[in-house]
Amino acid sequence: MGVNGAGRHKYGGPMDSYGSSTYFPTPEVNPDPKKFQIIDTLQVGKYTILKVKYDGCTNFEGVKVLVYDVPPIELLKLKGNMDPHFSNKGVAPFARFKPTADGWDAAIKFCNMMVGYEPVVVNQDGERLTASQKIQK
Repeated sequence: MGVNGAGRHKYGGPMDSYGSSTYFPTPEVNPDPKKFQIIDTLQVGKYTILKVKYDGCTNFEGVKVLVYDVPPIELLKLKGNMDPHFSNKGVAPFARFKPTADGWDAAIKFCNMMVGYEPVVVNQDGERLTASQKIQK
């Protein structure tokens, strides 16, 4: 219940303090899990990071950064149906991140942490160093 007894009716419409409500039909599922394209993918250990664009989705131009706790080959089981929402059914995302460059980087760091990889830093000479190697130099 909200302020002054206001709340939501079981059908989704607002309910005033007198208990009357207006029915509002549930909007179409957004994003549509069958209308998507994979923009980018990265595998980190057993985790797969995907940047997916959903047609018709309006927030963040329809882009989602999803982490699955399965290798990419397992994602083929989705058979063209990639729902970005968490679920106990089938293959669902393990984590989601803000669909920005920082979100993509955070997803990589998260997966590295989950598999126990030490972060890699690229120095000005293009050498790839782990954090501990960087500290030692």
